[in-house]
Amino acid sequence: MAMYRRAIRDGYESLAVLNNLGAAYLMDGKDFEQAESCFARAIEKAAASETPSKASAMVALYYNRALIEFRRAENQQRMCNELSKQEIQKAVSLAPDRCLLRLLAANVYGLHAAEGEVGRRLAVDYMQDAIRLGAPASLTNNSQLRKELVAAVRSRAGGAALLAAPQQELTEPLPNRLHVID
Repeated sequence: MAMYRRAIRDGYESLAVLNNLGAAYLMDGKDFEQAESCFARAIEKAAASETPSKASAMVALYYNRALIEFRRAENQQRMCNELSKQEIQKAVSLAPDRCLLRLLAANVYGLHAAEGEVGRRLAVDYMQDAIRLGAPASLTNNSQLRKELVAAVRSRAGGAALLAAPQQELTEPLPNRLHVID
């Protein structure tokens, strides 16, 4: 984090530096407010930018902001707020072929959503899409929530066949970091 803060202090406050500093705060788990502040500044910069990498930057920013809320909601044992749902939907719409985005969407919609609720159905839809897009079992079964969503996918028509299909190794990069030098 010190290198990103130094880069900003020295006048290199780029969208990527702000995003990656925010992601570092997020992964550290100690200062979600600082992370949120970095992402908000990066989104402001992105809004004024017309670079070829803007779409991938926005995917990272929306993903990270949804992830902050998911972590907060998980810690506070409550459902995620509507903003986090909007953010992850934006990320998915910008990169519809990314299974990791759909896994986070499944988490955001599924956290503390009761069986039969719209949020729970959407969470199962996102999990099914993530599996269809190649999410490995190691990522679809690494929490109780995800195990429940996979069980719901299995109970759907064609779900067992989808889950039985051979899996390839995940080659998709994590969506939360950006290349500092573009």
